[in-house]
Amino acid sequence: MPGPGTDPGDCGEGLHLNGVTDSLVANNEVTGNIGGILLTDEAGPTARNTIVGNYSHDNAKDCGITLASHNQAAVGNPAAAGIYDNSVIGIRSLNNGAGGGGAGVGMFASAPGTASYRNHVIGNTLSGNSEAGAAIHAHAPNQNVSGNEIIGNTISGNGPDPDAGANQPTGISVWSAVVPSTVSIIGNRISDEYYGIFVGTNMTVNGLITNSVGPGVTKPIGP
Repeated sequence: MPGPGTDPGDCGEGLHLNGVTDSLVANNEVTGNIGGILLTDEAGPTARNTIVGNYSHDNAKDCGITLASHNQAAVGNPAAAGIYDNSVIGIRSLNNGAGGGGAGVGMFASAPGTASYRNHVIGNTLSGNSEAGAAIHAHAPNQNVSGNEIIGNTISGNGPDPDAGANQPTGISVWSAVVPSTVSIIGNRISDEYYGIFVGTNMTVNGLITNSVGPGVTKPIGP
């Protein structure tokens, strides 16, 4: 695996699924790269994959696990592109992004027409990452990040999420610049963060009352 360097975004990841469907990535240790495990859709949809039991840690500049849509044909066209119906289960994502900025797990739409939706982040340990433990971002018009689920994770000691406007350590951050979006955040255990859950603009969140906020959390729900 490549070591830390000056690679641009989405280069130097330990494992990269691009246009991959119905596959299993299980029980790997991914460390010492630019980023950990990356799912993108330049070559077509990346869908219905299971990412389970992996240990992604101490990757230098990016997220431990990234589900990022880059293909502008994705919205409304799942046969062509999009990051959807993937499951991230039982991962340890620790201490990623110290030299650049990375969440423990991130679900992101970049340019107009991109879509990272209906993904499931369940039962993971997300700690010590340089940005939020789990993050959902939509950056532009004509995007889809709805239906993503963050369920039953243990989250502590992560960093801020400046894109979302969460400028203090944050357990979970969700934010959409333009498009109204609906996500679910259910049954997570969060400690040692300024914001437990940061709900940014244009986001409707199901399940907020079900989360458990422990010691060291200043604002259970912000801003």
